[in-house]
Amino acid sequence: MTQIRADGFAYSVEELETGLNAVAAPVLTLGGQVVAALSASGPSFRFTERRLREAAAAVRAAAEEISGRLGHFGQP
Repeated sequence: MTQIRADGFAYSVEELETGLNAVAAPVLTLGGQVVAALSASGPSFRFTERRLREAAAAVRAAAEEISGRLGHFGQP
């Protein structure tokens, strides 16, 4: 969990289901509480580990944008 908090996202490489990869980032409130998560997933043959890293940046940025609209600015 320490690494996930530091990165601002978590990912799964065929952990939940064979052939499925996913990345997710938290949406935070003004007080830093997690109220939702934003995620992207896809079949592992398309959503490779390299693409997961690329998507992680976009998912995290979108979650940070939503969090900002909810009043959260800064680190969780």
